[in-house]
Amino acid sequence: MVDERRWSARPWAARAIKIAAFVTPLIASILVCLWVSHHVPRPRTFWGTVGWWLALSVLATLVVGIFERFARRLLPLSALFGLSLVFPDRAPSRFRTALRSGTVAQLQRRIDQAKSEGLGADEGEAARRLVELAGALSIHDRLTRGHSERVRAYTKLIAEELHLSEREIDRLQWAGLAHDVGKLFVDSEILNKPGKLTDDEYAAVRTHAAQGAELVAPLSAWLGDAVDGVGEHHERWDGQGYPNGLAGNDISLAGRMIAVADVFDVITSVRSYKKAHAVTAAREELVRCSGTQFDPKMVRAFLNIGLGRLRLLVGPLSWVAQLPVAGRIPIGLDEHAGEEPRDDRPPARHLEAPLELEGALEVVAGASARAAVEIGAAEVEVEPRLVDPESARALEPLGR
Repeated sequence: MVDERRWSARPWAARAIKIAAFVTPLIASILVCLWVSHHVPRPRTFWGTVGWWLALSVLATLVVGIFERFARRLLPLSALFGLSLVFPDRAPSRFRTALRSGTVAQLQRRIDQAKSEGLGADEGEAARRLVELAGALSIHDRLTRGHSERVRAYTKLIAEELHLSEREIDRLQWAGLAHDVGKLFVDSEILNKPGKLTDDEYAAVRTHAAQGAELVAPLSAWLGDAVDGVGEHHERWDGQGYPNGLAGNDISLAGRMIAVADVFDVITSVRSYKKAHAVTAAREELVRCSGTQFDPKMVRAFLNIGLGRLRLLVGPLSWVAQLPVAGRIPIGLDEHAGEEPRDDRPPARHLEAPLELEGALEVVAGASARAAVEIGAAEVEVEPRLVDPESARALEPLGR
């Protein structure tokens, strides 16, 4: 029996739609040019031939531009077919949702409505609006396009490793999808800035966690504690996070889980200001920050996820960037490229890494990870790195 409240993920349909969106303009351009070349023969004179080719090139460009404008409206539909979500009541049509989110003007209206009215008191309508706003975020914050969808997927994988119930996993997926929705209240020029953020810009970006928590509040009765992940995904295990400085188990399960998923995606994603890092390097970084930034239990669960499953989610651009040869190509700015030496980084300190060995050495590659993973609890002298997506962006071009 089909559950009318659920969207089941259809990855092959999502990929087919995405491919069609990119291929259709090219095919249309080729067909139009073939038709024109057949009906308008090439002149025999030199300058006539040059003009003929120029006209054909201009025509091909115009056709690609026109068809690309329409084909681009398929991309929201592709993203929706990739989602697996349960709604409070009957799930909306993915086609209708995509049509309502297909243009920049439509998405801007949704953002303006959310700013003035919120999501509304009705849970079903609030959930439908939230899905549309998640799509709007990819337009508003172009540098992190697809980030929310991937964080949702990583959150689901972590929840499965923790053997949570299906109902809990369904709720946590909503929290993962909506974790950055508060960025809709941050100026898009700040979010899309290619370089470092100023102190004032960094302060503006940091407001997104509290803004997002306020926006999704109408869903708290339905999502339960999972909704807290939206406002708490930048809290740290050691209490040095924001917006409330929570520590340890005072941070919700969703917040601790999304924190790991969020940072992993930042490290492995290509951005205009940074290159993508390998999946293994990102896992090492999670280990390094276990017990300080991250809940060790969440890190252990993440390490149990197979490398193959993770690589399927990171995206093709990240795969290319992680190839031995392509890794040397400056797809984005390196972490410290062009930076003056800094003297304001925290001094080296002891990082507690209470991770059990149990196969982690085979899962986590690299000397730093092997040094951090010891039987029981260990203290290893390391140079701590800023992995928080927002603070790292303010101090070093690592990510958001």
